[in-house]
Amino acid sequence: MKTKYLIYSAITLCVMVVATAAIAYYRFLSQGEFGEKPIYAAMQALELENRSSKTPGTPIFIEDAKESGYAMLGMPSKDEKHPYVWIVLNRISWDGSLMEIPENSQVEVSCDFIENLARKTEINSDVLRHLKAICRKQG
Repeated sequence: MKTKYLIYSAITLCVMVVATAAIAYYRFLSQGEFGEKPIYAAMQALELENRSSKTPGTPIFIEDAKESGYAMLGMPSKDEKHPYVWIVLNRISWDGSLMEIPENSQVEVSCDFIENLARKTEINSDVLRHLKAICRKQG
C-alpha cells in the first residue's frame, strides 16, 4: 500500500515538473526577447542589405520580410551610416515598445505614404500612431 502511494506521488511529481518546464519553455523562450530573435534577425538582414544605399529615396515596404511573417518598412534616414530605419509594422515587442533598428533615428516619410500603406496592409495601432506622429505632411 505504501509502495503504491510512493509510486503515484513520484509520477505526480514528475508530471508537475514536466508541465512546469513546458510552461517555462513556452513563456520564456517562445515569447519575450528569445521569441523575438528571428524578427530582429530579419530586420538586421534588411538593414545590412540596404546599408550601402548612400542616397535613400522612397520608403521600402516588404510584406513578408525574409519569410518571417512580419511586414516591415524601411524609412529613409538622415544618418549616412544607416540610410534606412527598419520597423515591424504588424507587431510590437513583448515589452510594448516598437521593434525598429536602428532605434531613435530621424526618418523622412510622408504622411500620404503612411495613409496609403495603412489602407493596404495591417499595421499595429501603436505602430501606426508612431508613424503618424513622425511623418511629414506634403505641401
